[in-house]
Amino acid sequence: MPFFDFLKNKRDDNIKIPDLGSPTPSFKREAQTVKDHTAKIVPVILQKDPLFSNDKFIAWVKEVFFTMQYAWMARDWDKIRAFETDELFHQHEMQLDQYIKNHRINVLERIYINQAYLQKYVREKIYEFLTVFLQVRMTDYIKDEKTGKVLKGSPDVDSHLKYLYTFMRKNGVLTNPASSQLSTTNCPNCAAPNDISSSGKCENCSSIITTGEFRWVLINIDGIKTDTVIDDSAVIIREWGVGSGEWG
Repeated sequence: MPFFDFLKNKRDDNIKIPDLGSPTPSFKREAQTVKDHTAKIVPVILQKDPLFSNDKFIAWVKEVFFTMQYAWMARDWDKIRAFETDELFHQHEMQLDQYIKNHRINVLERIYINQAYLQKYVREKIYEFLTVFLQVRMTDYIKDEKTGKVLKGSPDVDSHLKYLYTFMRKNGVLTNPASSQLSTTNCPNCAAPNDISSSGKCENCSSIITTGEFRWVLINIDGIKTDTVIDDSAVIIREWGVGSGEWG
């Protein structure tokens, strides 16, 4: 199964995923939908970050998604170090180590993103959080590293999956048009490629780039199942000293 099906939604004591509230009363588990709130979210972000581009951000998220799938299949998680928080990175790294120890390879092929759009935006005192809905299709199976025998799943059957990817950055960080065009493996501060240590430090400029100080970083992944509760608030603002409110 894809690596994100193993997630336990662990929380960091210093960087917390905000309480996203309760689902709308009309929520129905047997026929749920994840609404596209791009039109509500983008104007709110643009108020503080006028250079933010939804098209470019979604394109970057798709690159993150594909990079993660290929890194998982290659069993080389260092490739995604530049855009995951410390906790999420080490959680994934430990999960991948289990595959390596058991001589298993999770093969992900024919990967295609059917839909990708903004689902929720939350701004709090220190951080802001942006959640993207992804609907994807792929073949997903596990094979033995030595014999190549398929142990689980099938290379001939497509899986249809839905996910919520939540990114964060510190309040006050603005879109940098130059660095936003770089590959996911580049340092967002100095643009150096493939020089990110296991601690999240750029070995070229010594900046810690996995805390949201320079750009959005991935903090959480939720796989959507039939019983997943979806909050449909669209935009939530909880800035200290500014007041709070919700738009939906």
